Amino acid sequence: ETGEASEHPWTGWWWPMLDTTNPNLYDSNGPLEKYDKYYKLIDANSSKEWEKHFLYTDGPRGHQSLNDWAGHCHAWAAASYLFPEAKNPILLNNILFHIGDLKGLVDECYYDGANYNVITGGGHPTPEKFWTLIRTWIKGKNKVLIMDLKPEEAIYNYPVYKYIVTYNVINEDNYNCNFTIYYASDFATEDKPFFDYNYIGTFEKSKTYTFTIKLDSIGNILNQGVWTSAEEGPDVIWRAEMEEPITGGNPHVKLSDV
Repeated sequence: ETGEASEHPWTGWWWPMLDTTNPNLYDSNGPLEKYDKYYKLIDANSSKEWEKHFLYTDGPRGHQSLNDWAGHCHAWAAASYLFPEAKNPILLNNILFHIGDLKGLVDECYYDGANYNVITGGGHPTPEKFWTLIRTWIKGKNKVLIMDLKPEEAIYNYPVYKYIVTYNVINEDNYNCNFTIYYASDFATEDKPFFDYNYIGTFEKSKTYTFTIKLDSIGNILNQGVWTSAEEGPDVIWRAEMEEPITGGNPHVKLSDV
């Protein structure tokens, strides 16, 4: 069984809050500083200063008690299919906005500004729930699903847009399943050798899970199933929908001005 969304997410960067993991949105000559310079935002109206006050950390549970893994991965994952990809740099008033800058500004608008729907209801999905949601949304509705793909405290969200599942019979109606999902990478740590701040398109990655499950003769799922892979599926499955106007997050960056 296969399925692929008509929405195709674009690759971007997860914009960490930790000042020793770069680049950051609040960097000198970074996306927010350029935005402030163009729109002449200073002091209390500066998007960069707001970011450094609220979404910056210098270590584990440091400034603002933020985790050192905290960033904008959820915002990028949402923006990657809800907003058109920037594909060309722009020179405005002698300020050069690179593709990465433009993507970063869009991500900032989605930090807390879309309708985030946790469709698993929170918590870890069973194989049956995992397969049913993917079959319903990616294959049935041609929609992207966002998944936290790291089974640990740290949260790593990725937009998943394609899947392939193969299965073989164990006995009667019991099957072994190999389930591969395909997602756009945000050039996290394991992708660093390929990191390109201005990458255009979808840098595709994949992850395969295995489980046993009961199926009838036409592929209907008959029980919850049991994970057999080391990683027992994603932690959470969710989806973002566009909300107008974009609200929340950095109050000094407006999607209409990006």
